Amino acid sequence: MTNLHAEERDATITHESFAQAYRGGFGLTVRFLRSKGASPDQAEEVAQNAWTRGWEARHQLHEPHLVVPWVNTIAYHKLCSFNRRSGRYVALTEWAGADHESSSARPDARTMLSMCPPKDRALLVQRYFEGLDIREIAERQGLSEVAVRVRIHRCQNGLRRASNRPLGLAMRAITAIHQ
Repeated sequence: MTNLHAEERDATITHESFAQAYRGGFGLTVRFLRSKGASPDQAEEVAQNAWTRGWEARHQLHEPHLVVPWVNTIAYHKLCSFNRRSGRYVALTEWAGADHESSSARPDARTMLSMCPPKDRALLVQRYFEGLDIREIAERQGLSEVAVRVRIHRCQNGLRRASNRPLGLAMRAITAIHQ
């Protein structure tokens, strides 16, 4: 092994260098998130979460001078994930609170979900009602991400075929959130 590779391998970030990067970079991360549309409170919360995640995964970073850009990347992905979840939740609560056809559509969703096998029903509920992403569902269920995607897709197709009519308002709203 050459000296260069040995130096790269040994260039892991220390507790003190990470603390120094945190002191100098936390405000920059908050400002970065604000530039991406986050509210002040949301930016601070996501920044703190990202710096915590960066600390937990610091062994993956082998160039200590890149701590702040690396954590900003983590923060950006966490903000995107938060916004996706918020969008699903808002869309679903708006749909549930709507007056148009909602009283007849809610039983339709329950009826259609009851047609799914219990394991697949759990996947749909976790994905569309709880707002979990595929990775989180896979971890909870002990499945691969591909298996979760395939099972959700097959369940949706099965529901379309099982109903002799187009999917009701409830399932269309749930499916629209997914797309």
